Amino acid sequence: MEDAKLIKQSNSKKTACISQEEGGKAKSSPSDLTECLLTCLNQREQDVLKRRYALHGGRKETLEAIGENYQITRERVRQIERASLSKIKKLVDYRNVLKDLVDEIDRLLARFGGIIGHDHLVEELARLAEVNQNDQTVLSKERNHLFFLLEQFVSDIFHFHGEGEDHNQGWSKDKDIIKPVKQILERIEDFLAKHAKPITHEEIATAVREPEDSVYSYLNLSNRIKKNAFGLWGMSRWPAINPKRMADRIYLVLTKYAKPMHYRDIAGHIEQHYGRKTHPPTVHNELIADDRFVLVGRGIYALKEWGYVSGTVREVVESVLAKSAAPLTREEIIEAVQKQRLVARSTILLALNNNSHIKRAAQDRYTVDKTNN
Repeated sequence: MEDAKLIKQSNSKKTACISQEEGGKAKSSPSDLTECLLTCLNQREQDVLKRRYALHGGRKETLEAIGENYQITRERVRQIERASLSKIKKLVDYRNVLKDLVDEIDRLLARFGGIIGHDHLVEELARLAEVNQNDQTVLSKERNHLFFLLEQFVSDIFHFHGEGEDHNQGWSKDKDIIKPVKQILERIEDFLAKHAKPITHEEIATAVREPEDSVYSYLNLSNRIKKNAFGLWGMSRWPAINPKRMADRIYLVLTKYAKPMHYRDIAGHIEQHYGRKTHPPTVHNELIADDRFVLVGRGIYALKEWGYVSGTVREVVESVLAKSAAPLTREEIIEAVQKQRLVARSTILLALNNNSHIKRAAQDRYTVDKTNN
């Protein structure tokens, strides 16, 4: 009698799921589908499964921890877990409940080269279900729900690839696909070693002559190749991909935005892209200490590799004249210095006129006074 009632509730929930999708709304998320399946269980059975498979978010709980909560043995918790899974398969048309999910994973596998990383699959399904992908707590929960569904109910359809030395967890239909995928990843690593800087997955695909979506999937599967905070790929050991020092994060921000920035703005971008509290004084100290960065204005820094030279405005004026083959007018000097420093004309003129290392030449031009150097 109780089973019949639970079957009716489960079928009603499945109808609701289908109605939502047919109404033009987002597809059901993995957590939605899990809830459809769990409706045939009583409260304790649901709680045991949710805690054993971390369906509530967080981490899986041990048999012992759950047993202590219910004052039952570890073995009894194990029995409830097994019986609950069997009950779902007996009372619910789970193949029908999960049909849309299976079909969608089939489409994703066809699109992404026959194999897809578990986290990548979660992101794709979350996007289709209009789940907030910026909320890592929600994504973590969906990740657990998806693993539960695939492992317990459709393991005969999809093959699970456990984490290996050079690849993350993933799913495919062909259990032997990992070998050719590794060969492609080896070619990608060879290319990255020669390229020696972060690059888009589209550029990688062009270089190795493989479909873009397939390459994107394989890159996500690899644990030797990673994407940095700005969406560019490279070897995970590179500071440009996985920056460990604040100075490296500063460098990447300046490279990304390709313009001189105030240290407070740099701190803000680091906080935005890396999701960690960043104090402007800390950033300022790193900018001062690292010779990759040049002060070009009041609190404003640029990369030396962009052609900026270090030193005071006075030293920059001297450098401009020293490099010139002929004496320069004031306007030519001002123009050249303002390419190096974000300073007012008056500041440059002051550095020009009160400088014993510079002399006035003919026709109101200036040059370096070599007799004072």
